[in-house]
Amino acid sequence: MDWVLDKVVDQSDCGASVGNTKITDLVFADDAVIFAESLEVLVMALEALHEEAKPLGLEVSWLKTKVQWVPSHIGVRGNTVADRAAAEAHSLPSPIDMTTDLTDSLTNLQTTCNRHWDTELTDALQYTSLGRIRHDTRHHWWTHSPSRALDTAVTRLRIGHTRLNAHLHKLGMTDDPHCPWCPTYLDTPEHLLLQCPRHHSHRTALLQSLYPLLRRPTLADLLGGSPDPGLAFKILKHTRTFLQKSGQLHRI
Repeated sequence: MDWVLDKVVDQSDCGASVGNTKITDLVFADDAVIFAESLEVLVMALEALHEEAKPLGLEVSWLKTKVQWVPSHIGVRGNTVADRAAAEAHSLPSPIDMTTDLTDSLTNLQTTCNRHWDTELTDALQYTSLGRIRHDTRHHWWTHSPSRALDTAVTRLRIGHTRLNAHLHKLGMTDDPHCPWCPTYLDTPEHLLLQCPRHHSHRTALLQSLYPLLRRPTLADLLGGSPDPGLAFKILKHTRTFLQKSGQLHRI
């Protein structure tokens, strides 16, 4: 049988062409042929035409329109070889050992190190003094200072390993754990920053500076423990000023 093309439509998107075809268009068509490279599109189009023909009392088989599947990849050597290789790969009993790219290796290494750091630090925060100040494993950039002396002092106060008498007494390095000016109070970071009357004037200035930010700061607040990095940075700036003006850096 010779098929006669009444009209040829050159369209790259065969699916759109077939999908837009109406049953009323095909009734008046003279021996038309619909070509498409997607078999799935043709099947869906025929099903849609069949549903559209029901209300009109027509049968799709009555139409003179022909449908032709034109698989574009048939006979193309490269595609055939690729299909065969893919089929063979699926049949292999074990995964193919592919050489990992250097960039991927570095990314995997960094991910592993970060995961290890998170696990170790999370465990350490549960039983160390730092756990009172720090509650997460992210980088606390706001705790760093251009001044080495201030940076060291803040770090020691945060981890609890200072040269204050209370800590030295635990290590057996001094007999008296009390504050040099307050014989009944332990010489701790909290006492130094929040309680000791020796530094009352500097503490008053500190609290006045902090008043717009918070009213009743705790030890954790003064040492950068706020969950808000911006707020923690501002508070630590005033804490460093207190440490400098009180003249207690040498004791920390």
